[in-house]
Amino acid sequence: MDLPLALFLGWLALTLALLIALSVWLFRPDTARQPVRGLAVVWVGATVVVAVSSARVFRFQHVQRSDRPAPAFALRTLDGVVLTPEQLRGKVVLLEFWATWCAPCRESLPEMMQLYREFSGAAFQLIGISEDYSQQQLESFIAQQGIRWPQVWDADGRIAGQFHMPAVPSYCLLGPDGSIRFEQRGWSPETIQRLRDVIRRTLNEMAMGQPAGL
Repeated sequence: MDLPLALFLGWLALTLALLIALSVWLFRPDTARQPVRGLAVVWVGATVVVAVSSARVFRFQHVQRSDRPAPAFALRTLDGVVLTPEQLRGKVVLLEFWATWCAPCRESLPEMMQLYREFSGAAFQLIGISEDYSQQQLESFIAQQGIRWPQVWDADGRIAGQFHMPAVPSYCLLGPDGSIRFEQRGWSPETIQRLRDVIRRTLNEMAMGQPAGL
């Protein structure tokens, strides 16, 4: 079971217990006062945890066109390969910040696979940066779904913090010079087409050897 779902189900159970305790308190206030207080404190804490967890999943979009240097990074893939800006220079690189517990990430997976098949080649690189809580869960999901592009396990959110990506899914496109050309936080049905357009334009820019408006 995904952790966010487990948290939500736990919160529902606490809510039900609190309602039962409140019902008892209405008839026997002296005996039920302490259980109600304890459950109320736990319920408030659980509500905060569920709210924070839910806030990490973006279903709306914030799109930003940019042209600034990417932060220094070293991406260690699940295969043990370390990718640095120097190694990726000369390529158009799309970083996908995601997690297996993120519902929008799962929904977008078939389209991301199509995007990978469409642009996969020497000039384009798609890299997944996962914020999963378990590397084993991440590797199992990748194997089940047949995901073929490199994956990085960002357990502590360090890489996401470097790129200022506070939630999943988020996307960052690096140009062949290593600069950040495009950023998007959130997902909607229009996201894939927007990514497709900006990748194609950046690849055309590289082929022509001159800037192209994004």
